[in-house]
Amino acid sequence: MNLPGRFIELSEAYGSDRARWPSQEHALYDLWCHTQDGANLLAQQVQLDQILDQWSVIDRSDAISAAVMLVAQPASLLALPTWFGQGLAAAILCGLLVGAGLSPSPDAAEVAEIAEIAVEIDSLALGDYLYLDNNQR
Repeated sequence: MNLPGRFIELSEAYGSDRARWPSQEHALYDLWCHTQDGANLLAQQVQLDQILDQWSVIDRSDAISAAVMLVAQPASLLALPTWFGQGLAAAILCGLLVGAGLSPSPDAAEVAEIAEIAVEIDSLALGDYLYLDNNQR
């Protein structure tokens, strides 16, 4: 067969009926459908045409749409309570402070690093709080 790959792909996707082909591909159909190879390929697509003739779009009902949307929304049971992020931040901060207190002699750089980590943790917890608060409205 000396047919272009695009003609083969489209005939396998849309069958031999020109009306099913995308309108921008009608020129390609017209160019190749009258050749021997093109006619043979389109003749092989009769079974696909029969399947496409039987296919119909089922109207969606509002009940099905509502059920799908209910499932698609995030479950509120999986959302963590607002206090969880704050409690986690407080526990980590306490652990860092205790750990810093047990170290032999923290220098200024270590204290600054711990303070920086504590600020990051606190801002993350506050960010979670604001995110959950805005999304619960």
